[in-house]
Amino acid sequence: MAFERSSSEDEPTATRVSSTSVGSNNGSQKTSSIGCNLNPLARDFSPSHKKVDSRISTELFETVNGVSGLFARVNIKRGTQILCEDPLMQIASEDQLPLVWNLYERLSKEKKASFDSLQSYHRTSMEYKTVSRLVLPFTNDELALAERNRVLATFGRNSFIACPPSLAVFEVAAHLTHSCVPNVHHSFNTALNKHTVYAIADIDAGEQLTTSFLGGEHICLSSAQRTEVLQQNYGITCACAACNDRTGVSDNRRQVMNTVAEELQAYHEGRTSVTATEAQGLALVFLGLLEVEGLTGMDMAVATRHISTIALDLENWNYALQYAAQEQEIESYCLGTTVGSPEGGGMTAAEWTDYVRCVVYNNGGVAELGGSVPSRNTLRKWKKRNAKAKARINALSACADQNGVQHETLHHQKANAKSKPKASVKQDSLWDEYDNAFPKMGAE
Repeated sequence: MAFERSSSEDEPTATRVSSTSVGSNNGSQKTSSIGCNLNPLARDFSPSHKKVDSRISTELFETVNGVSGLFARVNIKRGTQILCEDPLMQIASEDQLPLVWNLYERLSKEKKASFDSLQSYHRTSMEYKTVSRLVLPFTNDELALAERNRVLATFGRNSFIACPPSLAVFEVAAHLTHSCVPNVHHSFNTALNKHTVYAIADIDAGEQLTTSFLGGEHICLSSAQRTEVLQQNYGITCACAACNDRTGVSDNRRQVMNTVAEELQAYHEGRTSVTATEAQGLALVFLGLLEVEGLTGMDMAVATRHISTIALDLENWNYALQYAAQEQEIESYCLGTTVGSPEGGGMTAAEWTDYVRCVVYNNGGVAELGGSVPSRNTLRKWKKRNAKAKARINALSACADQNGVQHETLHHQKANAKSKPKASVKQDSLWDEYDNAFPKMGAE
C-alpha cells in the first residue's frame, strides 16, 4: 500500500500524487519491450515517424513493425517533456461508452487508421457485445456487431483517465507500453487541458519509452501479484528488471515497502504506538526503497510529502523545508512547471512548499528560511488555512483511500465496478450529453 493525495481544495493536506494519472490502458500489439518480453533496444525494425505535439523533435519516435511502441531516437534527459497531446477520442464517463462508435465514425480516414493500429484486448468481450447492442439494437448483422465490438474494446484497452470521470484515447501516448520500473510519467494536465508525458529518468537513444499501468498500493506487490493484475486487466506479462529478478531481492524490498507503508498509514490515522520520530525514520526508509527500486516518479513525491509533514509535527524545520523542496523538484520532472489543481483538491508541490515556509516562519524559524521571508500575500493566504491544517493532516491517509489519482488503473476500476451500461439508455440522449460536454470536438 502507498500514499495517495486527497483533500478539499480549501484546506492543506500532506498527501499528494500525480495529477490525474492513472491509469493507462495502453499496450502493444503483442507485448512491450523493456516491460514486456522484447529486446529493449529493438534495433531490427523499419521506422515510421509520427508528428507529435511535443517540445522535442518530431523525429523522436519510431514504431516497430507489427509491435507498437515508442522509442527514443536521441538521448533524453530526466524532466524533458516528450508529449503534449489533445485527445483523439473522448467521452465524459464510462456510461457513455456506447458513443464511442459515433466518435469513431466522425474520425478522418487518417485518424481511423491510427486508432485501428491500437491493440484491442477483449478482457470482457460480453460487456462490449452488450454495449454494441445498444448501438445497433435492431440488427442481426454479426459483422457489424463485431466491428463495433472491436472499436469499443480498442477504446477500452487504450483509454486514459483524463479529467475524471472522463476517458480519452491519445493518438501517440496510446503506444506507450508498461514497465514496473518505468522511465516516463503520463498525466492529464488540467492547466493545459492536454495529456503530457515526461521523462522521469535519463533515457538512451534506442530505448523504449515505458510507463506504469499500476500505481498506489500496486507498487508494493510482489512480481507474481503484479503479473496477475496485469494479465487480468491488460493481457500482458511484464519482463522488466523487477519482474525478471530471480534473486527475490526486489520482491523482498517491495514487501518491506508494504509493511512500512501500512505502519505510516496507521500512524497518520492514529492507530499505532509509533512515535513521530519513528514515523519519520520509516518514511525515510520508504523513500530510499523507492529509489533503489528505480521508482523515480510521483510515488517519490508522495513519500517526500509525508516526510515533510511529519517533520512539521516534530518542528524539524530544516527537514520540512528540505523535503518540501525535493517534492517540488520531483513534481517538475513528472508534470512540468505548469501544473493544474490536483484531482480531489489538495496542494501542488509549490503550494505545499509555500505552506511549509509559512508554518516555519510563524513558528519563529526565520534562520531556517535563510532570510527568505514569505510574502505578505502568501502569509495572509495560509493564515486563513492554518486553522484547519492539523485536522486535515491527521486525516491524510483516510482521505487518500477515497481519492487516489494515479494509484488505480482504469481497468482495475472496471473490474471492481460491477455496474454495466443499462439497456434502457438511449443513444440519442447520450449523444446530446456528449455534445454538451465537449462542444469543440466535432466531426473532422
